[in-house]
Amino acid sequence: MDNLPLVTVLIATYNYEKYIGNAINSIIKQDYPLEKIEIIIIDDGSADNTKKVVEDFKNKINVTYVYQNNSGKASATTKGVQLASGKYLFVLDADDYYMPDCISTVVPYFELNASVSQVSHLAYRLDEATGVSTPQQLTHNEINEPKNGIYLLKKNIFKGFNVGLGSTFAARTELLKKLAIPDDVDMYIDYYLFLMMAAAGDIVQLDKLLSVFRRHSSSYSEGAVKLENNKNRSLRYLKSAKATSQACNEGNYDNIIKKYFKLFYYQHRVPALKYTNESRLKVDTTFLFLIFNLVWFYKNKARFLINNLKQLK
Repeated sequence: MDNLPLVTVLIATYNYEKYIGNAINSIIKQDYPLEKIEIIIIDDGSADNTKKVVEDFKNKINVTYVYQNNSGKASATTKGVQLASGKYLFVLDADDYYMPDCISTVVPYFELNASVSQVSHLAYRLDEATGVSTPQQLTHNEINEPKNGIYLLKKNIFKGFNVGLGSTFAARTELLKKLAIPDDVDMYIDYYLFLMMAAAGDIVQLDKLLSVFRRHSSSYSEGAVKLENNKNRSLRYLKSAKATSQACNEGNYDNIIKKYFKLFYYQHRVPALKYTNESRLKVDTTFLFLIFNLVWFYKNKARFLINNLKQLK
């Protein structure tokens, strides 16, 4: 037990008092020694009783609570990484939770291979409205062993390979601490972290279901209750996509990956143009630019082209 590394579980939260206790309890129930786990909770401006819920756990596990004015999930993630003392950092969204063997299953894959920058796993998808839990399906067989990060990034882009985002993501803390995480990546902080870790080393995708992703009405990405109007939501995603694309362009990636993330940005730019003051000519040329490049870039990739065109509707 003594030789097991300390790990950090980072929870960035905003108005999730209803769920965060369940998330913390799932960490307490891990079969990994509690004295080897620290929890860092960055409260991004909650107006509910999140702080009170967290304080009730302080005599049960090592938990640090930090409140900041609402600045977005990327800012909260940066603060959490800065405070982390664990050798490995696990991300847990406040409305999700871990299976009891999550940490103990993931850690050995880091410990056995120093080249591994990220370890990911599968998750159950829990629909809160129906109570139905659906296991995530693997989309490939490149599993349970280190694979070059850039190789898996390309496979994710072109083949739809599973990658660990959100609560299925764990990485070496020392690598995360080297990142200058732009606040503007905001809504795409999960994809940004995967992008950065792909360039930093090998990635392991596990075929094990080790966490639960909760789908509920107030989820920002999938919920039925819209937390922002269409204009603010569209512009926020546009800003996040632009920052992610810029980070890729400045990183150690080949041109085909940079091209993809430029198109990723333009996918968001087309629907957001109606909320800007740009001329109709600019709107039309932007749309034509995107269509032309999608056709050129994916000449024989009809499936991908169709999926992207659907997103423009």
